[in-house]
Amino acid sequence: MAVAYTVLTQAERGYSPMSGRPVSFPVRYGRGLQRVSLYAPTTALPYYRITYRTGGKRLQRTYTCLEKADREARAIAGKLALGEVSVAQINSSEVVQLRAAQEHLAPLGIRVDAAAGEYAALTSKLGTVSLDQAVDFYLLNNNPELNEFRLVHLVEQFLDFKKASGVSEAYMRDLRNRTRTLKDFHSGSVSDLTAELMVRYFGDLQFAEHNHNNQLRVIRTLLRFAQSQGYLSATVDLLRGVAGKRMRKGSYPVYQPQEFTALMDSSNEEMMPALVLLGFCGVRPSEMRGLSWHDVRVESRTLVIDAANAKTASRRTVPLCEAALTRLQVCKASEGLIWRRKSDYWSKALNRLHRKAGVKQLPNGLRHSYISYRLTLTGDVNRTALEAGNSASIIHRHYHALVDDPRLAEEWFGV
Repeated sequence: MAVAYTVLTQAERGYSPMSGRPVSFPVRYGRGLQRVSLYAPTTALPYYRITYRTGGKRLQRTYTCLEKADREARAIAGKLALGEVSVAQINSSEVVQLRAAQEHLAPLGIRVDAAAGEYAALTSKLGTVSLDQAVDFYLLNNNPELNEFRLVHLVEQFLDFKKASGVSEAYMRDLRNRTRTLKDFHSGSVSDLTAELMVRYFGDLQFAEHNHNNQLRVIRTLLRFAQSQGYLSATVDLLRGVAGKRMRKGSYPVYQPQEFTALMDSSNEEMMPALVLLGFCGVRPSEMRGLSWHDVRVESRTLVIDAANAKTASRRTVPLCEAALTRLQVCKASEGLIWRRKSDYWSKALNRLHRKAGVKQLPNGLRHSYISYRLTLTGDVNRTALEAGNSASIIHRHYHALVDDPRLAEEWFGV
């Protein structure tokens, strides 16, 4: 769109905005090399022109308003006189850029020079990473909403996720117990968790080797879940200061066959099937509490531990020896759970049974004894691991050569 300019004639020279007097063009501002000239519009050049020299170059600016041209000419002349050459060298397109920058920064209350200096410093620090990428990364890992997400809610989501994935009830019980200790230790938000805090947490637990390593495994799984959901940065390792404890080889004590005999002879009809499953089949107490008489297959001489009851959520079968079949057939019911009491009653009943039989109780001793004697009897690590629901490396590391006399193994399974 063409803009109509008023061209001043010789008689119509206009009036100075500053003095109100008629203007005689060209108007000179300053002296010598710092002089700025203001020219009137002509037919060929229908706009006011400011010209000046700086850095050996002749520069020119154009304006449609005499008042604005006069103001800019005076400002440039003043800056030239003070030696501010760089400011005077700004051309018309740079003026537009400057004003646009000022408009962007006005709501923030930041000056253009301050913003430019900060941007240059940050860009230099980031190197090849752009400022936009750095900001995105910061926001991803410092979401204000996620910073207030509490640990108790994270644990709830974690347990719901594990339950929905189909893990066994025994495994769920273990997860609930182990995550509860962390909730009791730290009631704040997930973002407040630090590597130093996790070191103190494991230090306060004072768990023995096996329990410590299992706790470390569960908490590591919980934190990985938090990272997958965006509650923790994927680059942060909160457990870097917590090391696993080295397991002492052969640290599991086992019962002698005569001690197992004493326990069996002292048990009642209610406890007998549970003792058989633990001592002759190596099932875990948590697995035993979920087994029913339907899982005892007399015809095939096997015990079936379904995935829903197994700690590893993997179905397995265990052979029933002659002694196990004989004792189970005596008290076998047609249906229902093998152990009908509440879960916490078993440990109390087992403790009373040991006192009655005069046998020292060993932690998880019946399962450890089964694995040790079974490994000695078969000599097959992989087979024993499959029947016990464990890895071959664990079986070899902790149970190999605990029982070195095959006659003791035969005696155990002949109780």
